[in-house]
Amino acid sequence: MKTLIKWIMKSNKKRYVEITILNICGILSSIAISYSAVISKDIINFAIEKNDKFYFYSIIFFFLVIIGHITFGISKAYVSYFKGGYMHDAGIYTYKTIINKNFQDFIKKTPAQYAELSLRTVEKVANTLSNYATMGGLVYFFKLFIYMSTIFVLDYYSGLASILFSIILILLLLGSNAYYYPRSKKLNDLELEVKEYVSDMFAGKFESALFNAIDHEMVSYNNYVKDYWKRLRKLYIIDLLYSNTSRRFISTLFYFYIVYRGIKLNDVGKLYSMTTIFIMIRMQLYNAMGAWHAIREGMIAAKQLEEFVG
Repeated sequence: MKTLIKWIMKSNKKRYVEITILNICGILSSIAISYSAVISKDIINFAIEKNDKFYFYSIIFFFLVIIGHITFGISKAYVSYFKGGYMHDAGIYTYKTIINKNFQDFIKKTPAQYAELSLRTVEKVANTLSNYATMGGLVYFFKLFIYMSTIFVLDYYSGLASILFSIILILLLLGSNAYYYPRSKKLNDLELEVKEYVSDMFAGKFESALFNAIDHEMVSYNNYVKDYWKRLRKLYIIDLLYSNTSRRFISTLFYFYIVYRGIKLNDVGKLYSMTTIFIMIRMQLYNAMGAWHAIREGMIAAKQLEEFVG
């Protein structure tokens, strides 16, 4: 993590302003969306009762939804702006450092691998902050907090269930990470070797055609990458069981419990609001998987950059 933070800090200081703006807008968006879910409870009940307050609350709900979408859109725009700026800053730093390496250090890797480092590997570091669907900096944690607080206000037992649900999903996330992280680092290194092999194979295409050795090259290629694809498939299948299948089964059980609580309260408005808020909580926790995946990829990328760039 220390190496990842170090590489994030290599961007221009004005990027920090962009991060601040996207966080503020994201927090405002989460407040508006959460409060609109609470107001929807009153709107439904007023509609059933034919209460005149229905129209007033509907107008408030409409404006909250508009504010939520506008601030969220601004946040996403700044995220894209930040990513482009960071890739520019860190990419230039990486390129300058590599180009100024002494020859003995430079030849430890091929030009194709250095190109990969200065482009896609830098992008993986940027994704830890720029993938707004899964991160959003402080916004992610703020959203989770406000959604949890809201469901507690609606129903105490549903709030406790949501906390238990969060703990179970986090434990699944930790289990997935314990398996995924060390193996992914090895596969990333192996991927660079495969790309180096393919680059050399294409560079020697003329000789292969001249000596009718194309079939031999294809057999050699298949043998070279077979182990990589086999290990990659195994990694993603097991990680899928940890982070997808199990979480969906558990979330379905808790969702049924929230519906049960809503029915037991005999309040149609609360039933709707509680299920809506729980879906928001579930989405945030699902995003935790994607958020941690982005962090894992960023940490691996930062280590590679630290090792080969400095």
